[in-house]
Amino acid sequence: MRKFKILSLILAGTLALSACGNNASAGSERSDRTEREEDDREDEDREDVDRESEDAEAEIQQPVKDWGYPLILPEYIIGEVTVGENVYTVYSSEDLFTDEPIEFAEVTAYDPNSIEETVELDGKEYPVIIYGEVINDEVTEIDVPSFIWEIQGFFLHNARNVTSVTLHEGLGWIGQGVFKHSKIETIELPASLISLGAYAFAECENLRSVTFSENSSFKYIENHTFASCSSLTEITIPASVVKINDNVFKGCDNLENIYFENTEGWQNKPSSGGDFVDMDVTDPEENAEMFTGDNCDYIWQR
Repeated sequence: MRKFKILSLILAGTLALSACGNNASAGSERSDRTEREEDDREDEDREDVDRESEDAEAEIQQPVKDWGYPLILPEYIIGEVTVGENVYTVYSSEDLFTDEPIEFAEVTAYDPNSIEETVELDGKEYPVIIYGEVINDEVTEIDVPSFIWEIQGFFLHNARNVTSVTLHEGLGWIGQGVFKHSKIETIELPASLISLGAYAFAECENLRSVTFSENSSFKYIENHTFASCSSLTEITIPASVVKINDNVFKGCDNLENIYFENTEGWQNKPSSGGDFVDMDVTDPEENAEMFTGDNCDYIWQR
């Protein structure tokens, strides 16, 4: 009888432990399932944010593609070739919109008057679409070839005596500080141009005239683009422009008039933060005061 009770107690304990184990296992499964569901929701949220970010980036950058080349990010160098005095660096990149590979060349010009449209490397030809830099202090005039799609940053950093630059249709992108500190006096920007980089004309003290072509595609003016252009007295913002970053005309002490071809829907806010407020840009003199005075550190959009 004692053995039966002992066996019963052992059996009961075993069943109890088994039940606890089953309950714990079930609880663990429920917990794991809950964690997986939460992780799935977080992944979906992250994917939504990523998609929104990608859509926003595509909306901003897509116009660049209309001119034959997307905004390209060099991934690696294929090689380098010298033709005459000029050096061509050949890159391989990827189209941001189609993921198709792109191969092209960038030129560093010691002789700006003899730039090749294509260069050959290891038996293959590559289009020259990027103007990297001019290295020649004896040059005073530069005619950028019509096949150039982008001018890289600090283009004239080592050609400080240039007073005249001619640009052609087909140019889509001008990088950061391209003409900074140069002695250019006038510039005509082609209708194909989409964007000017930050400090593109900063401290060009002799620059007195900036002309945007009729039917301009120009959309974005980055910060400090014309900062400290002390000879600039007036400028017209094309109707195509949708955003002007901060301090674009800071230090332009003689700028008297800023004309807007499209005066509708403009707003601004301090670059330090805050909400956008509606602005009236119909008066060119008042515009000049706003963009060069205490309110120059503002971001504008429409």
